[in-house]
Amino acid sequence: MRPVPHHAGPRTVSAQLTGHREVNKVNARSTPTLSEIASLPLALDPTTAGCLLGMSRSTTYRHLKAGTFPAPAHRVGRSWRIPTAGVLLHLGIDLDTLLGCSGCGARRDQTGDDR
Repeated sequence: MRPVPHHAGPRTVSAQLTGHREVNKVNARSTPTLSEIASLPLALDPTTAGCLLGMSRSTTYRHLKAGTFPAPAHRVGRSWRIPTAGVLLHLGIDLDTLLGCSGCGARRDQTGDDR
């Protein structure tokens, strides 16, 4: 394997939605920030999920093929989709704490006393 030139800059992994609109970039050499994690899409590609878990691309695909990937993974045609919630759960990141309450009222006490 050839070394990466020093002027190449940090590697990033991009998560994209349909239409090739970039959703988020996660720096492959450092720990992602909470704002980067909060802006991730609902489902990740294997490279991004593996990056969040500290795995290389080849290790990620080896675990997917063996069925030992640490988060739920689903085969869609010839590609894989990994739910972001499963990766964050494996990392011990609470979604409620990360995202906060949006104030929609869905989590309020449903007894009728809250008016």
